[in-house]
Amino acid sequence: MLTAYGMVTTARTASRRSSIANLGAILATTGVIPEEDEADFQLIAEKLQQVFDSMAILSVQDLTLGLYLLAARHQRLGDNDNIDGVRVQDPNLVKSLKQDCLYADAAYLETVEQICEKSGLTMEDVRVFHQVSKPFQPSHYLAVDSKNECVLLVVRGTFSAFDIVTDLTAVSEPFVSGYAHSGMLQAARWLKDAVSSKLQETMKQHPGFSLKVIGHSLGAGTAALLTFLLRSSPEFLVVVPPKKVSCVAFATPPVFSRELAEACQGFITTVVLQDDVVPRCSLANLRDLQLEALYTDIGEDLPEDHQAKTLLLSITKAREYASATSKEFEAFQGQLDKKVEGYKPFTPIGEGLKKMYLEKRAQSGRRKLEASQQADPVVITAERLKNMPEENTPLFAPGCLLQLVRSEGGTTFIQGGRGYHFTRIILSPTMVTDHLTDNYLGCLEDVLSKI
Repeated sequence: MLTAYGMVTTARTASRRSSIANLGAILATTGVIPEEDEADFQLIAEKLQQVFDSMAILSVQDLTLGLYLLAARHQRLGDNDNIDGVRVQDPNLVKSLKQDCLYADAAYLETVEQICEKSGLTMEDVRVFHQVSKPFQPSHYLAVDSKNECVLLVVRGTFSAFDIVTDLTAVSEPFVSGYAHSGMLQAARWLKDAVSSKLQETMKQHPGFSLKVIGHSLGAGTAALLTFLLRSSPEFLVVVPPKKVSCVAFATPPVFSRELAEACQGFITTVVLQDDVVPRCSLANLRDLQLEALYTDIGEDLPEDHQAKTLLLSITKAREYASATSKEFEAFQGQLDKKVEGYKPFTPIGEGLKKMYLEKRAQSGRRKLEASQQADPVVITAERLKNMPEENTPLFAPGCLLQLVRSEGGTTFIQGGRGYHFTRIILSPTMVTDHLTDNYLGCLEDVLSKI
């Protein structure tokens, strides 16, 4: 039997789906984003809204529009989130990273034969292949690279690019002297237990060999955490010293609090391609993205004849009166309230904007200027962030950061210095495709050809 709660939930879901379905046709008229990308931005907006339901800043419709406008702004201004550092000039390092990326790419294949064909390993080299993954139990393989005297433990990432936003946004939990990504820490602990016996056996069979843990995407985050666990495991260190245990991770998500992320620079290497969204996809960065979308300059990024623009500019104008006297502001606010209350939206966007405005006005209780300012979404969010519990401690991509940056002259490879982090999500046309291993391999090959 369908309960009252179930009926309400079903109705809300149907309403949301209807609004999302109508949104594509509306946004197509803006000309801001190519038509073929509309579904992607709507899906990203819906995923983000699921994450931020508790913040209640934007509806799915408003957030989708904001993402469209913000993407146009990022492209117009040439915004980036590149790290400063020195140019990588060592061909041996680049060759090694390219081979490691092949190992990571091979983890997405379905058979040992395919892994060997992709990576250059032989059937005898592969000691373990766990192909089927479950929640917090990632697919992986264990192999021996005799040529380089190295044992390889390679962890697979996710398959779905647009599940990334939801999958990567999780609370942090205490770890060592800081915090770590809760979900991937659970996966790393499971993997440590699952491979411990076979890993120690393989290391004993190859004395003097080093251990390299490799991964891409979620596999990279798990690999980084697993490396930390192995280097602090007494039973494992009997077999191999910590200086011989390292991690090479591609597109590593934020998994460590700042201090831990910087402390592991000596044994974890994170490689990031251009605008890849995953290494920047922390809860804090997603909050910032939502606020940035809310305050995108609609005067520049929305066509003059767009239906939502008049209302949005009216709301913006109201904020400009914040420096006026309380009496003057109250008078203007009353006039604006009547205008907004009498506004009849023709689209889901208009409905969402009107609802957002009226809700914020209701929160202020029609009080004086100070109360109106406190009801501003930025103030509300800042207050919530100030009181944010420790389990939401900001996380960062770990270790020594290397970034592949494209330019007209080809790809540049930069090694960031201590203290540099990826801190902003850039809505670029390549933010998702920059996450693909094929593109990492192509850019590493481009760098290698120019050294």
